[in-house]
Amino acid sequence: MKGVFCEKLGTPDDLVVREVDDPAPPGEGEVAVALEACGLGFADLLSIAGGYQVQRPLPFAVGARPPDASRRSARASRGSKSGTPSGRTAAASSGS
Repeated sequence: MKGVFCEKLGTPDDLVVREVDDPAPPGEGEVAVALEACGLGFADLLSIAGGYQVQRPLPFAVGARPPDASRRSARASRGSKSGTPSGRTAAASSGS
């Protein structure tokens, strides 16, 4: 699996793509969201330039605008089956 990281403050051209470990399978009450693409939002652009009001320590992963995703869970979540397409809100802590 690949991730995009800000390792030094700058511009989108300074971002680094690197291999990362696959996440552990979801546990009880958790949902894993599979993203195939993710865009940069305004907050990402501010963060990588060092202009966001709260600066995360380097390096940090970027990509706050996932388009659509499919999800898998330890058991059916609210009637959803594994692989069900979900919207961006699927990553919310409420599990929806």
